[in-house]
Amino acid sequence: MDIGVAGIKVVELGEQHGRPVLLTYGFFNSPLGDYKQKLIDDPAGAGALLKKICEKAGTISKKCVTGLPISAVFSALVNVPTTDEKEMKPAVELQSAKLSPWPLADIILDWRVVPAEKTDGVRGTQVLVIGAQKNLIKQYVEVFKAAGLEITSLETEAFALMRSLIGDDKSPAMILDIGGERTNIVIVASGVPLMSRSVDVGGKVFTAELAKTLGIGAAPAEEFKLDAEKLEAIMPGDSVLAEMYKAVLRPALNEIQYALDLYSNQNGFGAPKIEKIILTGGSCLLPGLAAFLNNTFKIRAYVGDPWTRTVYSEDLRPLLDKLGPRFSVAIGLAMREIGKKQI
Repeated sequence: MDIGVAGIKVVELGEQHGRPVLLTYGFFNSPLGDYKQKLIDDPAGAGALLKKICEKAGTISKKCVTGLPISAVFSALVNVPTTDEKEMKPAVELQSAKLSPWPLADIILDWRVVPAEKTDGVRGTQVLVIGAQKNLIKQYVEVFKAAGLEITSLETEAFALMRSLIGDDKSPAMILDIGGERTNIVIVASGVPLMSRSVDVGGKVFTAELAKTLGIGAAPAEEFKLDAEKLEAIMPGDSVLAEMYKAVLRPALNEIQYALDLYSNQNGFGAPKIEKIILTGGSCLLPGLAAFLNNTFKIRAYVGDPWTRTVYSEDLRPLLDKLGPRFSVAIGLAMREIGKKQI
């Protein structure tokens, strides 16, 4: 279950010979700008909506996995001066207290030891620390209780994106999850989300700029944005769109460059470079966006396919191609238990 600012995505998977099999899916998205608060801020309403989506989709399981938004999670890679499991907890808490934006008393803290190959030359243990506010987790629990569902796991969206878009690939990569409101940036290497950042800019900003440029309303501008052929017909030439991307996505572009520089500085000279930028999210299909990012950062950029590791009916392919980028988080969450392999 992926609960966004104004939408919910549900994916139910089965298992066949260790591979995930699509059983059903469902979703709801509020019309552009037609919401007054985040869904999670109305647990009873969100729970009722989630229940209705599950009923319409025909889901079977009452147990589910959901994800916390990257923008609402504290995440950091820290080094603790011990390898003793008994000493690990207080050592991690001490380091986390220095970095967390919230008091430790107000958050639930989790951590995972980074694979040994990432600790070469580092004394002690390198740990990925993840923290979320207790009040936020309480809201999620209330939503699923209202929907008649049981949360078996609550993790960050970064791990879900890794499962659906990267799988077992250990090479360094950046995932850009471009939604309507925000862009999430995740740098992954050796199966670990080394860095997660979020910036307050997304497809909604591009829609507004497009409406202003063409002198049309938000609704038709949104239609043009999602139809590459129509958009290219009225705005021919890659340079026109590229200039618009530079203008409206500047905060996200700056954050991407900052993340790339930070990764390079942290890993030192000779460390493997980021090999690819994988695009996902509801706004990742903007015409020419992948090419623009490729030219801007000189890194291969492409739209990821979250369904590629899932078995499904070929009759669904055209529809899944269209919906795919919006379901990356939900698919990755559902994949958590498949094959008993957890990331």
